[in-house]
Parts: sequence; structure tokens; C-alpha cells
Amino acid sequence: MDNLVEKSHDYHLTNFKKKSNFELHWRELFRHPKWRPPPTSASSKRTKLSSSGAYSSEGNNDTPTSEEFELVRPQGTKAATSRKGKGKGKATAAEVAEYESIQVADKRRMDIMEELNEIRLKELAVKQSEVDLQIIMADTSTMNDAQRMAHAKLLEKIMARNYSTTSTPRKSIYRNREGGHERLMNDYFSSNPVYPENLFRRRFRMGRHIFLRIVDVVSNSDPYFQQRIDAVGRKGLSPLQKCTAAMRMLAYSVSADDVDDYVRIGENTAVECLKKFTAAVCTVFEGEYLRKPNSNDVQRLLQMGEARGFPAWKGMFMSGHKGVATIILEAIASSDLWIWHAFFGVAGSNNDINVLDRSPVFDDVLQGRAPEVNYTINGNNYNVGYYLTDGIYHEWSTFVKTIPRPHNENKKLFAKYQESQRKDVERAFGVLQSRFAIVRGPTRFWDKADLGRIMRACIIIHNMIVEDERDTYATQFGPLPTYDDTTNGLPEPNLGEESFVPYETYVQNNMQMRDRHTHHQLKNDLVEHISQFHNNRYFF
Repeated sequence: MDNLVEKSHDYHLTNFKKKSNFELHWRELFRHPKWRPPPTSASSKRTKLSSSGAYSSEGNNDTPTSEEFELVRPQGTKAATSRKGKGKGKATAAEVAEYESIQVADKRRMDIMEELNEIRLKELAVKQSEVDLQIIMADTSTMNDAQRMAHAKLLEKIMARNYSTTSTPRKSIYRNREGGHERLMNDYFSSNPVYPENLFRRRFRMGRHIFLRIVDVVSNSDPYFQQRIDAVGRKGLSPLQKCTAAMRMLAYSVSADDVDDYVRIGENTAVECLKKFTAAVCTVFEGEYLRKPNSNDVQRLLQMGEARGFPAWKGMFMSGHKGVATIILEAIASSDLWIWHAFFGVAGSNNDINVLDRSPVFDDVLQGRAPEVNYTINGNNYNVGYYLTDGIYHEWSTFVKTIPRPHNENKKLFAKYQESQRKDVERAFGVLQSRFAIVRGPTRFWDKADLGRIMRACIIIHNMIVEDERDTYATQFGPLPTYDDTTNGLPEPNLGEESFVPYETYVQNNMQMRDRHTHHQLKNDLVEHISQFHNNRYFF
């Protein structure tokens, strides 16, 4: 066998000039010879064992057994294969020491390679950070739109690489807020705007000078509305953009996402602008445009009421509860649409009746701090002003209600005058809702404090518009009065703690305010007075 293999190697080397590699395959074939010859009988059915323990064929008694036939290992098969599975001898101490030294050397080499790899990665990270810093600190003011868009994409990749999480990364949108500010300026606030004053009045609900006054005061009072420079050197949103987004949401009751395409302001930022804008308007202007009437204001209101046939009339009173799940608004308005008082509460706990138990509208009357009012009607003296209301309210001395079913001409005339004048507060509500659709529609926020600030801010801006446009209102009762403001002697609000009257005086004032006898007497005197007023006005 060995001679045959050597000859094959020599033959292959002579003819092919390289060593043969078929020896392994040749030896594998020789390891699987036919160990036993084919049976001599046609039957191979084995039914029993012979005396030596080997199977024998039932039909052939001459089948050779192990005693008669001995297997012979073919030539070329080594006897070592019969000892397969048996281990070799144990390694010597020198071999173990050599193996351990090789393992230690390999481990040290792997540690050195890992350290070198970490150093290389740190160097690459430092270089990448330097490149990223150059991109972030690049001056975008000198770039054109294409360069700014490319710069924004690079910033997006940097943010995704350095601040990536398992969730989907937030996509940054290049809104070109600088272009949005320039477009807004060219459309409404430049010296030659695209849209004239009447369109500005329609879309912003006020004159341009009023809006610019609000923007200026709000920007000076709250740093949030001031334009700042961000970390990459870009200018932030301008005060005009933030205030315009807030006014569009108040005026049209649109979603925060609806102002994005024109003002170039994100949804979350628009919501934040609205909340901060209403809070700033309430903080800055509430002391002037949602104040309690002082002595001068009361005298002007009394003169305006007397010109309409109701002496000592201070305004119209009503609440905004409509029998549905809504937010109740209690308000007092005069005939020039000025809203003097607004109380905001939850409809589930307040209605047209019990809202008076929580409203502060009569706190000054009960505490004796209300401006003094003295007048005489039909020979009877009174010292408390009154409000015109509908028939659902209490019969208090401070309320004058209509007569539901009048039976004579004087009472019919009184009901006609009272209901016509009381429509002014309904008109004030209608004008407020037409100017600010957010008041009319469903609420945009869940927090009651946010809703209250939105309502008060709308009323304050409404009063600012009334002050500016009061002279343009058509009225058949002569010119409307001018109230005190910051330039016409309006005193500073009292920020200290107000004094309280003794409890006995408080109870006495409460009983006097709730006196039903005084209520009916005042109504009867006004019936006679309206009759005389009507006759003197139209027949003399």
C-alpha cells in the first residue's frame, strides 16, 4: 500500500510538477471496505442465534458463523481506527507551560490592539467634534436660502448623530423665520404695506396703532417677546411674529398649526405665545381697561343713563350661561360697549342665580367702598345705583327688571325702554364674540387659569378698541363720554390691603341691597319717570 502511494506521488509530481493532494481521499476510501463477503444463500432471514451467539438463517443451516468465518482486516487499514475515542497520553509540564505562555502573549497582544483602537476612535471623535462646531457656529446671516437649507440639513445630521435615541428622532424643519418676518413687515407694517388699513382692521380686529402699542408694551414687560439670537447666530422669532400668531388664534379661533405656514412659527411655540401673550396683556393693561369705575366714571355713566331716561343707571348686568356645558361669564357693560366687570366661573357650579353668591360685583357695595350715588326719582331719595337685568334675577334694590306682562300704557312704555336699553349688554356680548371667535367656539385648553386669562385678555383688548373707536359709534342720545385713562388723570391702583367694615355694617348693607320693598318702589318710580321722559321728549 505504501509503495503504491509513493509511486502515485512520484507519477503526479513528474507529470504535473506539484505534489498530489489526493492521498487523504484515497485513505478515506480504504477505511470503508467490505468487511464480510456476500451470503452464499438466497435467504437472508435470520430467526435464531447459533451456539456462538451469531445470527443464522432459518432456510440455510450452512450459514457460516464467527467460528467458521473470521473477518480479516484489508490491507491499508490501520489498527488505530479500532481504538477511536480513546484519548492520548497526558501533556508534560513543559508543554503546559508553553501553552500558557502563548495564551498570555495572545491576551496581551489583544489588549494592546484594543487600546490602540480606542485611542484612534477618540482622535476621530475630537476631529468630528471640531468639524461639527465649525458647522454649528457658521454665520448664517450672510447665506442665501439654498445655503441655509444645506446648513439646516447638516445640523439635523449632527443632532441625529449626537443625540440619537431608540425612538424616531424629531425632524427639524427649516421654516425660514427671517423670511416670514420680512413678509409680515411688507404686508402690514411697512411704510407702504401690501394690505391697507381697512384689511388690517378686519384681520387684526383693531387699528394698526393699537396693535403696535400692545406689541411694544408686551415686549418691554416680558423678555419672551424680545427677539434674541440663538446658539448658531440666527435671529429668533420677532415680537411681531409672536403677537400676530397669538392674535390670529384669538380672532379666528384657529389651531396653533394653522398659523405656521404664514407666520413661520411651530405649533408648540404658537401655543406658548398665546398663553404668554394673554398673561402679559392681563398683567399690563388690566389696571386700566378692566378696572372698577371710579367717581368720575360713575358720574359719566349716570349722565349717559339719565340721557336715556334712567337716572342713576350704571350699566347692564347679565351672565353668559346658555343652558349647555360651557363656561359662564358674568359681565356688566355700558351702552358704549365698554365692559366694566367680568367674572369667570365653571358652569357646573354657577348659573344665572347663584353666580351672585361668588361674584365680587357687589363687594364694594357691601364693604362701603363703592362711589357714592345720590338721586331722586318721583320724590323718593336713593343712594345706591342699579343695573338693568332680565326677569330671572333676584328682586334686589340694585336690579331693575322688566315687566313681563304689562297691563297699562305706562308699564308697556317702561318695558319697551328697559328691554331696548338692556340689549346693549347683549350687543356687547355679540361684538366680543364676533371680534374674538375663540370666545364663541369650544375651549382650546383644559386649564381653567388659561381659559380665564384668555377671556380677560379678549375683554381688555375689546375695551381698547372701544376706546379708540367710540367716537365713530352712531347713537341717538348724543356723544358718548370719555373715561379716565393713564394720560387723563387715572389714579394708580391700590395694591395694598383694603380695609373691611365691621360685621354689623356688612350685614346691614347686605340686607339693604336685598330689600324687595326698595326694588318694587324703584321700579314703580321709574315707570312714572319713563312716562314723563317720553312725553317731554316726543311731544315738546
